[in-house]
Amino acid sequence: MLAELDPIGQLVAMLLLLILSLVTVEYCRRDSRSVFNNESAFLFRGKTALYSLASNAGSVFSLTYFFGGVLIYGYYFGLWYLLLAALILLSALLLLWRMIAKIAYSAANKELESNLLLDYLKAHLTPSDFVVMVRLYSIVYFLLLVEELAVGRLALTMLLPSHPAVSALALGLICTVVITYLSLGGFRAILNSDLVQMTVIGGFLLALIFLMAKSHGLPNQLILPTRRRGVLLIVSAFPMALIFGVSWFVASVDFFSRLNFMPSRIVGNVRQKQLFAVVSLVCIFIVITIGIFYGMQLRSILPAVQSPSLYTEAMIAHFLGLGRPVISAIFVVSIFCMLFTTVDTLLLTVVQVDSYRLSPTIGKTRIAIAMLVAVGLSCLIDFDAVRAFGIFAGSLMILPAIGVAKGLSNWCRRLAPPSLVALEWALLAAGVVFALVFSTIKTNFTRHYMLPGIVVGAAVLATLVGHIRQWIKT
Repeated sequence: MLAELDPIGQLVAMLLLLILSLVTVEYCRRDSRSVFNNESAFLFRGKTALYSLASNAGSVFSLTYFFGGVLIYGYYFGLWYLLLAALILLSALLLLWRMIAKIAYSAANKELESNLLLDYLKAHLTPSDFVVMVRLYSIVYFLLLVEELAVGRLALTMLLPSHPAVSALALGLICTVVITYLSLGGFRAILNSDLVQMTVIGGFLLALIFLMAKSHGLPNQLILPTRRRGVLLIVSAFPMALIFGVSWFVASVDFFSRLNFMPSRIVGNVRQKQLFAVVSLVCIFIVITIGIFYGMQLRSILPAVQSPSLYTEAMIAHFLGLGRPVISAIFVVSIFCMLFTTVDTLLLTVVQVDSYRLSPTIGKTRIAIAMLVAVGLSCLIDFDAVRAFGIFAGSLMILPAIGVAKGLSNWCRRLAPPSLVALEWALLAAGVVFALVFSTIKTNFTRHYMLPGIVVGAAVLATLVGHIRQWIKT
């Protein structure tokens, strides 16, 4: 049995979770005194750029994509992975710079009580294509919510392996708190909550820097990975991960919701939003760099990782066994914060997207319903399946990214499927292939970033079929 919290540690952990929950709810409750004159304002009205910036930085800190993405791939691929992150963020920044100029300019003089990206797509796609886009977004974000809850269940179970009832109570408390503050303040509550969570997570990042500085071992870890790993990454996972990462940023509904920052509720300053994107991605790159460097250092600390559950167990044991109670406490609270800052965003984004095809007055009701359904489905995911499932669910963002490209560019419109219904067939085909190969890939970390290739292949095939059908008709 690896290190775990003793009874006093468990009591302290639950007390810290309770304090964090009360602080978050109270902060959101005070801000909820702001009057929402309609349901759209509840779902989309933002705060200042500082809150949006903290929320953007918090988007990196899901348990899946920080511990299960940044640290573990820093462990495996080292500086190759840092190069990949730099390429993804630079490519995303160049695309977002142009996208924001085009989308925000088209929405000039419009109040920010909607999503800029979805509004633009609604105006520039056919009604049937836009309905498909909304369905794709709903599916992708809901699957990501289910997966994040499954990862949370895994992390809390490994944190309290001898007391499953306590870990279930902790997850239940987190879900209840999220529903509570979202019902109080909608999108503004996410921004408030993320600022609180990032205060704690910022301490965790400082703790990682402190541990690296104390070890005096970082310079020895800056060796490029072996030729075998480098070739594997470049030839197979590297291109697919690049497509995955860029698609995630340019098609992100939640990123464009965060452009609704105050004090002006009117879209006017396009350059301000572009600079916001620059600062956001620079902050994300700094966070990822720290995580990758620490992951590289873990090569000499952790045993060879065999599966997501064993990796999670070893990671938790590492932080709890440092002999530094303050850092261990920060780590435990950071796990809670990462769940808060990810689950609330995914949950409300599902409701935001659905408001474009259903009545927006159902927003508050759907928050609780979506959470309950997602929690139930997350219990069906095996612990060793969470990593592969999460990468595949994230890879599905490639499909709406194709729709975004079709709406933004005439050149892409000619290459994209004539009807975006083809992307729904691509999603179905990708899901079938994923189910067939899942047993051989689920615990192989080095192959997980090849999963986007399944989605890309399905999308290309569906697009070709769509163009052939159109050619036959004409």
